[in-house]
Amino acid sequence: MSRIVINTSKSYTNPGGLLDQLDKSNYFQLSKSSITRKDLFTFALGLGLKESYPKDIEKVNSIVRTETVGNTYYLYSSVYFHDVLSINTDNIDKITDDEAVYELTEKYANAGFEVIEQYMNEEFKNDDELMWKLIGDMDEIYEELLAEEK
Repeated sequence: MSRIVINTSKSYTNPGGLLDQLDKSNYFQLSKSSITRKDLFTFALGLGLKESYPKDIEKVNSIVRTETVGNTYYLYSSVYFHDVLSINTDNIDKITDDEAVYELTEKYANAGFEVIEQYMNEEFKNDDELMWKLIGDMDEIYEELLAEEK
């Protein structure tokens, strides 16, 4: 049976948790009124990939219905390919294993939600600081890609 929802840690979705804090403060325009939960999940996934490592989820709660993922699924499967299959492509058919793809992206997004929480509470008190940090990160990634081409 196909998976119906994508999960994250219950601590982020509980009342008073990170998602409630984002909705109340609209920190970095990440509230429910500004972006979809799928987009928030994907943003957290990107932060988790850049800043951390896959982090297991102890108590889960749903955040996104899989029917709303659409073309973003290709991004999720590319994360799975990069992390799992690029080392050994003998099992390339596993890229179609939705459960494995969603499980890995949930772990990276879980790490990314932790990063967002740290940003909110410790590092970047306002949107401008975070925006400039992320632009700097993109510049670094771009330079790395350019260096790889040479």
